[in-house]
Amino acid sequence: MIEIVTKRAFGFLWRGATLENFRIGGAQLRNFNQIRGLSTQTSNMSALFNFNSFLTVVLLVICTCTFLKMQFPAVLEQKTGFRGFFWKAARIGERLSPWVAAGCFTMGISILFF
Repeated sequence: MIEIVTKRAFGFLWRGATLENFRIGGAQLRNFNQIRGLSTQTSNMSALFNFNSFLTVVLLVICTCTFLKMQFPAVLEQKTGFRGFFWKAARIGERLSPWVAAGCFTMGISILFF
């Protein structure tokens, strides 16, 4: 039997329940993730130190720069300096588009299922 302890959640009462405390058979749980058996700790790592997140950010930058160069070619004309990095990302997206597409598809599958 699930008993929901009444507390305030996000500053208002939500049907007399809270997102924080539940009791199942006398054992108190802190949130929905413990009911599902998932870890309650969150990662405070940046995308630069987590390899999967880093790959996701790199693929998104490549795809975004390629799209912007196709739609607005004048934006990424400069090949040096700060904008040169984005020009290079767009060039990678143009020349290696089958590999970038495969990387995006693989990354999407890994994010959804793993």
